[in-house]
Order: sequence, then C-alpha cells, then structure tokens
Amino acid sequence: MVEVTARKKNAPACEDCYFRQKMLCALDLDEPCGTFRESRPEGLVPPRQPMLLLRPPRWADRKDGPPRNSGADPAFS
Repeated sequence: MVEVTARKKNAPACEDCYFRQKMLCALDLDEPCGTFRESRPEGLVPPRQPMLLLRPPRWADRKDGPPRNSGADPAFS
C-alpha cells in the first residue's frame, strides 16, 4: 500500500519555488529547502528581515552615568 501524506493548506512545496519554476534549482528534494522563495508575479522577493530591537546601553543602570573618557583616543570611547 502506498503511504500518502496530506499536505497542509498553504504549505510551501518545491513546485511553488521561484528557483524551481525558473529551472534554477539543482536539488531533487521532496520538501522545500532553506533557499525556498515563493514564486510571485512581481518576481523574486527577498525574505522579511526580523525587526531590530535596540537595548539600552550597559551603563544605563549605573548611578554615575556613562563611562568617562580617560584621555584615550575619542574614536575608541
């Protein structure tokens, strides 16, 4: 008996990949690889980048404030 696995709705497949459709893929896999990019009418779209979260400086919790320049080169302070 042949085992059939149900694919989730909207789950990516190699056939949906930009590289596969443009015959640029050299891999023969059953599932999408790490370079999978959805094929869209507008062409190749880069993946979304995670949001950059800024943290407070390490010295922010000190009572005396930021470290003071001790006569060193200002480019390295």
